[in-house]
Amino acid sequence: MALKFAQKGIAIDATHGTTGYGFLLTTVMVLDDWGQGFPAAWCISNHEDFTHMCIFFKHIKMSCGILKPQWLMSDTAEQFHNAWIGVMGDKPKKLLCTWHVDRAWQEQLSKKVKDPLVAAEIYVMLRAVLQETDETKFDSYLSQ
Repeated sequence: MALKFAQKGIAIDATHGTTGYGFLLTTVMVLDDWGQGFPAAWCISNHEDFTHMCIFFKHIKMSCGILKPQWLMSDTAEQFHNAWIGVMGDKPKKLLCTWHVDRAWQEQLSKKVKDPLVAAEIYVMLRAVLQETDETKFDSYLSQ
């Protein structure tokens, strides 16, 4: 599935705090012909830093060869994108997960805008822009 669909793009994310053992499940997903996410690879580890992600991506490279997605979507942390470039050698366009962008906006609004009503108005406007941009750009990526 990675060989067939990775050229469009890849999404990478890890679980956090889901077990009492401190293990993380990092998943690499591709989009199939219908735009549905398909888990192409996964890693169970106690870390998700650059070094561990390089090891994970090297195993993907050994199985599939060099994958050259147009984009790579992850959270706001840099280790996924940097490790991908380090192992695969290609530099896909970096996309941020909408959930993480939304969370960062909420945190910054609560810190920087003291009036809760003004913060709420700004947040509504930001979400409108994000939703419009998200749908338009993502649809264009899927059609490529």
